[in-house]
Amino acid sequence: MVVHILTCVTKFIIRHRRLLLFRDRRRRLHLYNLETEERTSLLSVCSYVQWVPGSDVVVAQSRNNLCIWYSIDHAERVTTFPIKGDVEDIEHVDGRTEVVVDEGVRPRKAAVRKFHN
Repeated sequence: MVVHILTCVTKFIIRHRRLLLFRDRRRRLHLYNLETEERTSLLSVCSYVQWVPGSDVVVAQSRNNLCIWYSIDHAERVTTFPIKGDVEDIEHVDGRTEVVVDEGVRPRKAAVRKFHN
């Protein structure tokens, strides 16, 4: 039984309300399985996190790294890319997902590998 979970800054309930993805006050990113009551720490520092709607994909930023989980069911499998700037948004158009990164001069779009639901 869960009595208290940390105050969440950002949270997403996903996968038929089975998983809770949240960022705490210290900007750490966690994944909590509501059925098994297991918590997995994903990142020790997270400035941005977004669940890609209609998929199992999670995109986050940790310092100068873009972190992508193509299947959150396998949280240990994270793909990391170095980036300059801050992630601003995720755009999903015509079956293609792009991460918008503000590099100071103008936003740049980085394609996220096409994924399947």
